[in-house]
Amino acid sequence: MECSVPLSWRVEKMCLSKDKSSLTYNEFLTLGGITHDPDRPNDSEYIVRLLGQVITVSLETVKVVKA
Repeated sequence: MECSVPLSWRVEKMCLSKDKSSLTYNEFLTLGGITHDPDRPNDSEYIVRLLGQVITVSLETVKVVKA
């Protein structure tokens, strides 16, 4: 399969579809079928904890790369 759009991972503008079921990364990549609802009825603080974990991993990664 040949692609007419040159391969580039650079993101100029990502776009979420109106129904929030797909994310266009760039001209050649669209992620579809986004159906997961991250809210947990029995754990209202889950998202805040998850964001904290992502931030921690990101900061630790920066430390490792600098070392």
